[in-house]
Amino acid sequence: MTILFVGVALIVALFVGRFLFGIIFTDSEDFWDCVGFALTPDIFSLFRGQYLEDMGKSFRLSAFILATAGSGGLVYWGLTTLIG
Repeated sequence: MTILFVGVALIVALFVGRFLFGIIFTDSEDFWDCVGFALTPDIFSLFRGQYLEDMGKSFRLSAFILATAGSGGLVYWGLTTLIG
């Protein structure tokens, strides 16, 4: 039963991620720009004068990941609590 719950949770997370992608990011280039800023150390962004942009784009990426993973986790938890 656990495998089924994991599968359902992954499917829900994929649908939520696809839905939120269109809301949070304008296109795939914007997404990869956010990934680049998230992987760049903050001190480099500070010296380039892009610190606030770095914080905003890193926040958007973090919110996207948290919402996508959180939706899958909540579905899994709900299924195991109610049915399992």
